[in-house]
Amino acid sequence: MRDQIHKILAQARAEKISLDSHRMLAEAVYAKNIMTSIHGVSPYVALYGRHPSILKEMEDSGLSLVDDSSGTHKHATR
Repeated sequence: MRDQIHKILAQARAEKISLDSHRMLAEAVYAKNIMTSIHGVSPYVALYGRHPSILKEMEDSGLSLVDDSSGTHKHATR
């Protein structure tokens, strides 16, 4: 937990984001609860019964329609 808080603090400083200690602790506990897995279930899923949305969809749905099967930059669009 301490290591996670130090990483959050370092990243916040690098991005010039102001976070108080309560917010950093909350983010560290949240990350621990969603990333830890015991018998294939995280504490977050055990408590709430659903999976958290950690990462949003990063690829635009329209990009998969682009034909990039040929050329020198094959699959560069993705």
